[in-house]
Amino acid sequence: MLSYQSSGQLVDSQRWVSHTQVVLLRLENVISLVKDAETAQRGYLLTGEGVFLASLRTAQRKTPPELRTLDSLTADNPTQQRRLDTLRALVGRHYARLDSNAAGSRRQAPAVASLMQAKAQLDQLRGLASRLQAAEQALLTRREAQAVRFGRVLPLFILGLTALSLLIVGCTNWRLHHSRRAARQARRRIVDQQVTLQAFLDASPDGINVFEWEPAGGQAGGDFRLRLLNPAAEKTVGITAHDAGRWMSELFPSVLASGRLASYQHVMTTGEPLELEFFFEPHQRWLRVTAARAHRFLFVAFADVTARKQQEQRVLYYQQRKYEAVFNQTTQLVALLDGEGRFLDANQTALDFAGLAAQDTGRALRRYAGLPPIWTLPGVVPRLRQAIRQATRGHTVRYDTLLRQTNGQEVHLDMSVKPVQGENGETLFLLAEGNNITERKRAESDLQASYKQLAATTADLHALSQTLELRVQQRTQLLEESRARFAQLLEAIPNMAWTSRPDGVITYYNRQWAEYTGVSAEALLQGGWQDYIHPDDLAPTEAAWWQAIQTGEPLAELRNRWKEAATGDYRWHLVRAVPLHDHDGAIVLWVGSNTDIHAQQLQQQHLERVNQDLDNFIYTASHDLKTPISNIEGLLTMLRKELQQAPAPASASLVLDMMQQSVNRFRRTIGHMTDIVKLEKYYELPIVSIDLAALIEEVSDDLRPQLAATNGQLEIDIAGKPTVNFAQKNLRSVVFNLLSNALKYRHLGRVPLVRVRCYEAGAYAVLQVQDNGLGLHLTPARQRKLFGLFQRLHDHVEGSGVGLYMVKKIMENAGGRIEVESQLDVGTTFSLYFPQ
Repeated sequence: MLSYQSSGQLVDSQRWVSHTQVVLLRLENVISLVKDAETAQRGYLLTGEGVFLASLRTAQRKTPPELRTLDSLTADNPTQQRRLDTLRALVGRHYARLDSNAAGSRRQAPAVASLMQAKAQLDQLRGLASRLQAAEQALLTRREAQAVRFGRVLPLFILGLTALSLLIVGCTNWRLHHSRRAARQARRRIVDQQVTLQAFLDASPDGINVFEWEPAGGQAGGDFRLRLLNPAAEKTVGITAHDAGRWMSELFPSVLASGRLASYQHVMTTGEPLELEFFFEPHQRWLRVTAARAHRFLFVAFADVTARKQQEQRVLYYQQRKYEAVFNQTTQLVALLDGEGRFLDANQTALDFAGLAAQDTGRALRRYAGLPPIWTLPGVVPRLRQAIRQATRGHTVRYDTLLRQTNGQEVHLDMSVKPVQGENGETLFLLAEGNNITERKRAESDLQASYKQLAATTADLHALSQTLELRVQQRTQLLEESRARFAQLLEAIPNMAWTSRPDGVITYYNRQWAEYTGVSAEALLQGGWQDYIHPDDLAPTEAAWWQAIQTGEPLAELRNRWKEAATGDYRWHLVRAVPLHDHDGAIVLWVGSNTDIHAQQLQQQHLERVNQDLDNFIYTASHDLKTPISNIEGLLTMLRKELQQAPAPASASLVLDMMQQSVNRFRRTIGHMTDIVKLEKYYELPIVSIDLAALIEEVSDDLRPQLAATNGQLEIDIAGKPTVNFAQKNLRSVVFNLLSNALKYRHLGRVPLVRVRCYEAGAYAVLQVQDNGLGLHLTPARQRKLFGLFQRLHDHVEGSGVGLYMVKKIMENAGGRIEVESQLDVGTTFSLYFPQ
């Protein structure tokens, strides 16, 4: 009887050990599915690829069956049942949050609050799962100890009963027969438990292998014999039931080189579970392995996580591609250096500048490793070495330097070296950046030379420039004083604030309303604001307010007049209102303010008078200077005639020509300054719809002598956009400048061909003027010079450097822009964008 009971208890103990191990495996499956869902959602938010969304749905579909299985396995444990109910609710809320973030990411980035809530849910879920696992692990430890205890006691009981049966064999024959029958029943129960365990293993979606540890096995520290496996394991790792009894090191040779065999031995000696992921070479798949000890057996569960790993790799690849695109497409010289000045990485611009190539090292990923310090490269001065030393001490260093490239060319660089530090303040690497400022230095040098020549030959113009500079300074000072007074006024006068419901009903007025209107806030709420606004402004204000309510767009720049109770006068105010939204984007409240801008308008009138005074001065100065210039020209003419009648030195004619050229430049400069001032007046010209065909025909009539002299051809294609909304005078000036430049800077080796086309591009009408002239090699610096005032890129043709400056100024004043594309000896294309 005691033998029978002990056998039954031993069988029950082994069954409960297996049962607890299955519970732990199922819990691990749930946590893994939640991790897979989290990873898939992040990949979808970063890339928008549908494969990540499909992985999220797969994880959500597999989780409920796992939770139901856990319910049935823990039905005998009320505490674990309550924890499972909480776990199920947490998983449901977490999946709902992931769905919400994924659905909203295509319209706008998820709110920070939503992402933080998702993280908090995931942390809470992990904590609860850890408590479940801890409880099951405690059960597993107790049941293993109980099984070991029964395994030790049972032989002693059987030995004692055998000795007793020898003494009373005659009396206990029938009991012996009964014990044998009980043993057969116990063996049948053991078989039933094995069948139940095999059913669990067969139903598991993860591969499960059961190994028996033999410390004296063929490997150092022992080896494991395969005793049991499920169908999923056969499919995952490619072994069958016929492999039962073989060593783990024989079935999976990679466990030796990878160290996994030592990890499994550690599980058996310490009882600590193991979880790891590795790439299974025979099947080219990523596997997640969970290993746990059960007495002398090792339970190893395999889960295929290839899809998740591929998703993570795609996310990493996408991020790496974005980094490489930004890093290599910049025109700056960028290099990452260590504290010794050795290359860690560099963009293509820096490599080309230093005369380096990928084959210098023969390594694809870190192709710069092994190169000497950067300051030892040809043409790099010791100043860079000093900057690197300062940067390693935590300083950011910036300086201009003149370098000599490997091809002998001297280049000016704007250099900076700064440390990139880690979380603890340690220097990870140095970031060296360089901007090529050679063109700017050359332009500065040319400009200085031009200034010297101008100062030596045109003293009168210099005096006028000083006078104009003084007037500009005075105007700037007036503007600054006006801004200061306006800022003080705004600080001294509080705004009138109010709020409204989404349907436009006012719900609150602050005390400034009562002080301004002389009526309490309660009376305003009952009677409304309409009685205090200027009658002429009532209808436009109601219409603008109603449109804002209907569209949900902010109400901005609405100017109207409100009656002040203290004076009875109407004062101008600027009314603004913005809607406040809830998390779902619905408007919950409007907040508005009325700002008194009466004083601002008075200040604006004062500034307009100052502008008019400055313009009058420029026009007066231009007019007064034209008479002396005309007198000088007359005197030059008389002097030339006198010299023709009497003998004169040979250099006299040359000097007279130089004086005439200086007078001509002086006259043109005065005319250009007058034209530039006129730009401000042209800014206020009315906008009309212009027939491009008629305007281009009018300009071509003016240029007909140049067209005839050069045999120039004009092709027009404006079917895509025959009209443009712009100021008539300004558009004519723009077209005239571009067409005349196309003929002026023609290529002498071919007949000039100018193509004019117009088309729509979004909110703009684009007018293109393309020629086949000389063309330009345009760097960013030369492009800025192309549109600069008094700047020229072709000196062999007469010009002033004002035309393109005026074209750019006209376009920008109207809210448009001009772009240029040019190729040397091929031609140039100007694209003008007109807002419509």
